[in-house]
Amino acid sequence: MKRTRTVLIIAIMLALLLFFLTSCGAPQAEPTTPNTYLPSVMYDGSLYLSTFKQISGEVDSLAIVGKVSSTVPLSQLPTENGQANFEALDAPYAITDEGLAVLVDSEWILFSTDASADGHLINPDGTISPTTIDEIDLIIHERNRAILDGDTEKAEQLQQKLIEAGAVPGN
Repeated sequence: MKRTRTVLIIAIMLALLLFFLTSCGAPQAEPTTPNTYLPSVMYDGSLYLSTFKQISGEVDSLAIVGKVSSTVPLSQLPTENGQANFEALDAPYAITDEGLAVLVDSEWILFSTDASADGHLINPDGTISPTTIDEIDLIIHERNRAILDGDTEKAEQLQQKLIEAGAVPGN
């Protein structure tokens, strides 16, 4: 009986060891980054992206052409006229000489259909980063892989690259 118990314990230990060894070699899920878009508004069938620039001067009340009627998460793009992907429900928007302006936090912010950013980050001050969004995605992927691999030095270097590119706020 003692021998049967010993064999059973050894068999259980071998099964556990086999389980842990095979699970360590299992492919790990690739890290993902949330899909987020620039704040956007759909007006007259066109998608307007935030430039983060405050328009110069005041907006004439006659220029107001509508209000944001619905919102979707920042992870989605607006698909209906009057829809925004940021918290702006009932915010008025107007056509100005500079483009579409939306009243955000008591400031008229310029939105544009112009794709002048051409795949580059638009910094909060309205300037265009030399780093492309594809490059940012690659750096984030490499940083996340370094984190998963436990390579903190590489992860910190890649985090610094993201800060320098304007993709994340610095400390």
